[in-house]
Amino acid sequence: MTLQQSNETTNNIRVIDGYVQIIRNKYHEFYDDVASRDAEAQLPFDFQRPLLFMITTTFNPVQGTERMMGSSKTRRKLDEFFESGRGVQHDLHSVMHYAHRNSSLLHNHICNRTVKNHFRIKNRKLLPLGVSFLDLSGSKYGRFNLHKTPHAHAIYLIHPDTVDAFHRLVSDEFKFLYSKSITSEGSLGENANTRNIQEVHVQKIPNTKRDLCKVVSYASKFHRSKLNQKLDWDTRSVSFDVFNQLR
Repeated sequence: MTLQQSNETTNNIRVIDGYVQIIRNKYHEFYDDVASRDAEAQLPFDFQRPLLFMITTTFNPVQGTERMMGSSKTRRKLDEFFESGRGVQHDLHSVMHYAHRNSSLLHNHICNRTVKNHFRIKNRKLLPLGVSFLDLSGSKYGRFNLHKTPHAHAIYLIHPDTVDAFHRLVSDEFKFLYSKSITSEGSLGENANTRNIQEVHVQKIPNTKRDLCKVVSYASKFHRSKLNQKLDWDTRSVSFDVFNQLR
């Protein structure tokens, strides 16, 4: 392993550990909130722990975007981009912002469906934490498919008091996202023709640091890639976000 490769590995470990720590800090905050409340009420020390989930969201392409991203001109620009730091970033800018915007709207929808009166200050402590990363097809193998619209991997931490509501959302309501758009308030637009969300896949994450590190490492592949580091700041900034309040 060269010195450069060693430095890259060390930096990746630090980045992953940083995101893991954000999630673990919030986990303890949620845990302590319920534990202290039940202690004051002299209830038995037996309650639902905060739960972790990986939510992978795929988006339908903006009209014309797939054609643009898959054009021979764009593919030719990719080699140039790795050398010059220019080229495909203009093409990626619009689709990454599109994916990020819809990830934010999905987060609002989750808040709306899991926390009653979620706009009230006293209920903010119940809002879920979402650590979200945009990804490109092929990143698992170190190759980026510019034919496809980015998708999102988000690690969600759910407050114990909202776990049942989240399970209901997963089993009953995510399917409606495929045919209706989400408004900025997190509700579903009844008269909307836009189909922003193609699919939402939810998987529970074991609550161990090792498992969490693996999931964060997988989710952040593109965010930590050399390609993303070469993008301009406005494009690169939406490859990662922490959703801990309404957007």
